[in-house]
Amino acid sequence: MSHIGLYEQSNVSQFTGIGVRTVKNELDGTVSLQDVRKRGYFSNDDFHMSHSKDRIPIFFENTHNFSGGKALTLEYLQKLKSLSTETECNVHMDGARLINASIGTGVSLKEYCSYVDTATMCFTKGMSCPFGAALIGNEEVIKRARRMRKAIGGQWRQGGIAAAAVLESLDDLTPIEKDHDMAKLWASAIPALSEKCESEALALNIIKEMGEGDLSVLLQQGANPEDVRAVFHRSADYSFISEAIEKLQRIL
Repeated sequence: MSHIGLYEQSNVSQFTGIGVRTVKNELDGTVSLQDVRKRGYFSNDDFHMSHSKDRIPIFFENTHNFSGGKALTLEYLQKLKSLSTETECNVHMDGARLINASIGTGVSLKEYCSYVDTATMCFTKGMSCPFGAALIGNEEVIKRARRMRKAIGGQWRQGGIAAAAVLESLDDLTPIEKDHDMAKLWASAIPALSEKCESEALALNIIKEMGEGDLSVLLQQGANPEDVRAVFHRSADYSFISEAIEKLQRIL
């Protein structure tokens, strides 16, 4: 249920010819490392399996979109890193909302990235920039990425415009803290989630979990079950959330 697997046209296979195997994720956004072992092409000696001359990559999301924007724990990332070392594979982190994970958990971006070989981070999500994303990796990775970007027409000499917006956003990250706070307010208004607000970590800025009773009411109102999701961002304020909660409670 990762974004890479669902919404990118199978582009890994499309552009590189690499076969991808998916692993079902848990409710907290993690995947069973035992399942990764079973599904991964780690044994190049087995002629039944695909062979790769390069290190096989493992992809994961942080935060995990379809698990409601949950941040992965450092304990889990350490286990994933140990697995990658043991199996001699690379690890890539899709960090589209990594800034949300960092602010929500207090873990620095540097520490999160220390557990992976490469990572991406989007500036248009919680940071609300009009465009822009970054690839994080060692010098050799960035060198190869620049060549690939040029080859597929992605070179952009006017990148300073995007960089200026990112620098402006980095000057004040309090709007992201506000997003997380509004997500908790919203969740507290949903009966099935109100207790979780006190007992366990909910999504940081995406609320996708709902009780069956709550969901059935919304479906009766014509909602698509795939669209029942609340995402909080810079353009929403507390007055907007208060009005939305009032309407939600009226329906439920």
